[in-house]
Amino acid sequence: MYRRQGFMSLPTALDSRYRKCARSPVGAIACRAALHLILATSLAGLLSAQAVWSVDEQPLTIVRAVSRDGQAVFMHAVAAVRLANGTVVVGDDHDGQLRFFDRSGQLVRKVGGLGNGPNEFRHILWMGTCGGDSISVWDFVQRRMKVVSPSGSIIRQYAVPSDTTVAAAPQVVACSRRGLLAFQSEGRPNPSETVSSPFVRGYAPVWIVDRDGRRMREAWRGPTTEMALVGRGAAPRPLGKKTSIAFSNEELFIATADSGFLHAFSVASGSGRMVRVSSRRQRAERQDHEQAVNEVLASVHGPPPQVIDQIRQALLGLPMPEWLVPFDQLVVDSEELLWTVTNSSNGATLLQVHGTKGEVIAQARIAGRMKIFEIGRDYVVGVKEAAEGEQQVVVLTLRRSK
Repeated sequence: MYRRQGFMSLPTALDSRYRKCARSPVGAIACRAALHLILATSLAGLLSAQAVWSVDEQPLTIVRAVSRDGQAVFMHAVAAVRLANGTVVVGDDHDGQLRFFDRSGQLVRKVGGLGNGPNEFRHILWMGTCGGDSISVWDFVQRRMKVVSPSGSIIRQYAVPSDTTVAAAPQVVACSRRGLLAFQSEGRPNPSETVSSPFVRGYAPVWIVDRDGRRMREAWRGPTTEMALVGRGAAPRPLGKKTSIAFSNEELFIATADSGFLHAFSVASGSGRMVRVSSRRQRAERQDHEQAVNEVLASVHGPPPQVIDQIRQALLGLPMPEWLVPFDQLVVDSEELLWTVTNSSNGATLLQVHGTKGEVIAQARIAGRMKIFEIGRDYVVGVKEAAEGEQQVVVLTLRRSK
């Protein structure tokens, strides 16, 4: 499932050593005593390895929404990726542009713009590197995946899914490094359920499609992102439950935030299993709710300020959940390792790496709340909010244990 620098799991290794030792002249009793010592030493090594993983506070690259001389650089970063040469590409869902920045954070070029043309975007919702150094950009309104080269030219584009039997456009998207895509569209409420609160959560399948958008398999069917009914519209519920997807070459991971468990499905066979990755149970505080409202409003563009303020007051007036979700994000890194990302109430971001059974094999912390876009071999890309409220896309150095 994961590449682990070529070592077998600890139980497998111990079982192999025990069987070989038991057949030797020293006998089974002596072997047990020796292997107990090996187990204690190995566990101590694993625990110490967790402490070695760290993320530098000083960014390798920092891209500010507003330049030092007060000029707007981007409006709202909905996604970002880092290319092999260190270039950072930021997707802005407010003006439909991709912006390319060099290692020093200086703007190199702009690509796209709002529109329905082949080189334009209506609503950038997601970006990812799905194998190679090209960038896959999902346009939610056009319902098309556009593949962009490192130089900024659009290589090709295709509908997702390629047929028209799925009525709603995909809202949650992930890709593997082999180029496969997984998506879940907006769900439909269960007709047997009556809506007795200002919140609703639909149900929809998660599909796996190939690099041309052709549907291969329905992997799972379950709840979608929890929505809040506000006026005549709806918005994601602040601190509400949402479905997250992460995709490795071998498995598809789906989390619904109903518990600390996630679903893991084999890409080859379609078989599934449940994996526990979190045991967090923390009460939600008022500041958590206010921060979540701000994050929802950051993606709203078009209405005048007075309307935005009305939406803000309506969202703040909604009942907030009693408990925070177990974790906020699922990420599969460039090494095929599964991470969970949790924004804690104390302002830090906790990153945990999980083994095949969900156990934590390493963890690191980032000062401040940060949404993670990408985790590479030795870097983390994400967006955080500066003290003055502006967005900053940052690339931080990740240091893994040997």
